[in-house]
This record gives sequence, C-alpha cells and structure tokens, in this order.
Amino acid sequence: MDYQVMHFDGLLVAEVEVDDGHRGQDYAGRLLLLRLVDPTSHRRRWTLLEVRTVATPGFGFGSVRRAATPDLQTLRTHLEECGQANDWRALVRAGAGNDADLRALWTPVQIDLDLEGSSVYRRDLRIGEDGQRPSGWRWTALAEAVERLWDLGYTVVEATRDVLEVFGGLPHWTRAGISLAGAVITAKYDYRAALVVAVDGTGEVYIRTADPNLDPGAPRRFAPRPLTPIIAARNSTPAGKCGSGSP
Repeated sequence: MDYQVMHFDGLLVAEVEVDDGHRGQDYAGRLLLLRLVDPTSHRRRWTLLEVRTVATPGFGFGSVRRAATPDLQTLRTHLEECGQANDWRALVRAGAGNDADLRALWTPVQIDLDLEGSSVYRRDLRIGEDGQRPSGWRWTALAEAVERLWDLGYTVVEATRDVLEVFGGLPHWTRAGISLAGAVITAKYDYRAALVVAVDGTGEVYIRTADPNLDPGAPRRFAPRPLTPIIAARNSTPAGKCGSGSP
C-alpha cells in the first residue's frame, strides 16, 4: 500500500467547513487551525491546514494545503486576499472558546452581534410636529437602554449624557435623523465596552458600539477592552498567495 504521513506540530484550536462558491460540483472542504507556543520565547505560531475534495462526473481529486504564519493578523490578511473572509470569521468564532488570542478578536464582534437586536421603540420620544422631542428625552432613552442591556446580560457600570467625555469625540456611526442621547459603560465576557445610545425620528432607541464591525481583528477607534482580574470580579455581581485547489 502506498501511503504518505504528514506531521504538523501544534494544538488544534479551531475547525470549520470551508465556505466556498463552487457550483455544479460535489465539493467539500475543511479548515483546521493549529497553535504552537515556542517553549523558549513563548511566542505563538499558527498553522492553517486546508483539506479539499472535489468530485465531478467521472473525475475527482483531493488536496491538502498548509500555511504557516507568525500571527493572526497575517492569517486574516491571507484569507481575505484569497476571498475567504467568511472562513476567517468562522475560524475565529470556532476557536474563541479554546484560545485567548482568538477570544480577544471575537469578543468585540460578539458584542456587536448582541446589540443588533437591542433596539427599543418609544413612540413618546419621537420628534413632534414642532420639530422637538419631549423634555427629558435623553434620560428616558438612557433608562430604556440600561434596562435592555441588563436583559441582555450586561453589567451596567455608568450611564451619562456626556458622549464627548466618554469617547473624546463624536462617534461616526450615526446617520441623518438620529440624535445622540448619551453613552453607557458596560461589562460582559470579561470586557469593558462603551456604547452609544441614540434615538431616531420615530422614537426608536438604538444601542451600539461606537464603531461596529463584524470583521474580527478590524481596526476600531473605540474597541472594547479586557477587564483586569479585579475589575472583572467586581462586575460579576450587579452594581501570501492563494492556491487553486486543483491537482
């Protein structure tokens, strides 16, 4: 029997099916991400294995590709240049529970996902015929946001109308017709996040990070930050080139 053994050092931290655009073929593929920690320097290295099989009428083939990288940002760039941005996101999500570096990349995205359905509708906060909102609308919107965040499992540390004090500038995610009500400082997943609270013209209260992005590792001006162990304990209680894949 003719066989070949390939050895790859590292701990498997993520495994996902490949999100591929092949059509009219019986296609299958998997990505495996391995982490290796150098015992001397303690630096991490990463190995990505891509296993593909393709079957067409009367023909088929399989391939294994290996990519080694010194850091996750290099891996992110490689996959996105290869048109595999969805695979990058899936790998980070799958490995977030197994590796601290992957968890640090995924947690800001998870917070954005948590907040996608967090809006609260308050008709009494809409802009009236006189072009004004009711007196005290900012505190009302903040109170709604605080209650909604508690429902989502977030610890609310502070709520304030002073957006400039929290962010050092105005967030850019807002659009025409939306008024800033304030900001809320929250904690979840052992991370601290500053969130924007805003209200649109119809009275819908939005809660969002200042610069949401569903791409793990994308630059953020106001990224959520890890809590120190002491603060985390306090908040636990209320208060390259791409291959073709062909042989």
